[in-house]
Amino acid sequence: MVGNDLGVCKAITANGIWDFHLVDRIVCYGEILTDFVPTVGGVSLAEALGFMKAASGASVNVVVGISILGGSSPFMGKV
Repeated sequence: MVGNDLGVCKAITANGIWDFHLVDRIVCYGEILTDFVPTVGGVSLAEALGFMKAASGASVNVVVGISILGGSSPFMGKV
């Protein structure tokens, strides 16, 4: 798909090119993982004095990427 300044995308199909309006949101769903990242770099996990939690997982990475590009992307998941 290719977009333009008007928010319209063109889907290229086997039969030709069709125009349609792009939905303003991409909803991502899946699981959120939690990474425990050492607060100090350059040491082994056993030597680390503390950790911070960071959200991760493929779905979260997509949501963050879309947001960085200026889009709106809510997440759906189960807690």
